Amino acid sequence: MASETKLWLMLLLFAATCLQHCVHGRPQVPCLFIFGDSQADSGNNNYLPVTSKVNFPPYGVDFSKGVTGRYTNGKLAIDILDIYFGVNYASAGGGINDKSGGNLSQVFSLRDQINHHKSVYYQLAAELRSEEKARKHLSQCLYYFDIGTNDYTINYFVTDFFPTSVNYNTEQWAEVLRNEYYEHLTVSHDLGARKFALSGVALLGCRPYQIDLYGTKGCVEFINDAVQLFNKGLRPLVDKLNEEYSDSKFM
Repeated sequence: MASETKLWLMLLLFAATCLQHCVHGRPQVPCLFIFGDSQADSGNNNYLPVTSKVNFPPYGVDFSKGVTGRYTNGKLAIDILDIYFGVNYASAGGGINDKSGGNLSQVFSLRDQINHHKSVYYQLAAELRSEEKARKHLSQCLYYFDIGTNDYTINYFVTDFFPTSVNYNTEQWAEVLRNEYYEHLTVSHDLGARKFALSGVALLGCRPYQIDLYGTKGCVEFINDAVQLFNKGLRPLVDKLNEEYSDSKFM
C-alpha cells in the first residue's frame, strides 16, 4: 500500500506540474528541494568516504553513460519530478534518526541535509540581500521528503550494531521517528518552506535482501508490521502540521 501511495503521489505531482508547464508555459513551482535516502539519492554518495555507494555495474546499465550512483538500473522516481531549480540533498544510508546508517561511516542524516539547506538559505539571502525575500522565494518551492527506510534496515533491525530494538519496541520506535521528523520539518518551515510532500516507507520486508537474510518463503512480515506503524502515524503527523501551520500545506 505504501509503494502504491507513493506512485500515485508521484503521478499526481508530475501531472500537475507538467500540465501547468505545458499549458501556461511556466512551472507551477520555481524550485524543488529533495531530502531522503537511497530511494532519492542520484549520486551524492559518490563523493563521500562511505561504503554505501553504487558507482559500479550493473547499477545504471540503462543510462547511456553508464553508472551514475543511483540505486537502480535506470532513473529514480525523483528524476520524474526533479525538473525545476532546486537541490537534491538525499544520501543513501541516511535516516530520520541521526544514528541510522552510522555503521556505514559518513552518510548525511536528515539533520545534516537540512543543515545543508540552511547554508543554501543563507547564501540565497545574501544574494537577495534580504532574508525576507529568501523566505518568500522558498515559500513557493516544493519540499519532497522520502526517508525512513534506513531507520529500520540500518538501525532498528541491525541488532549486532545498534541497541535500538532493546531500548524501544516497534510502537515506541515509530513514535520516536515521528517526533524527530516533526522537529526536522519545523526547522524547514522556519527556513521558508511552505509546500511539503512526505512519502511513507515501503514494505521493506518484501525486499529480496530481507527475504534472503531471514530465509523466508515470502515477505518478512514482522518488518512490514513495524514499518506500517510508522506509516500509520504519518497521517496524524501531517494533520497536526497542517493545523499548526495554516500558512503551509503538508501532504
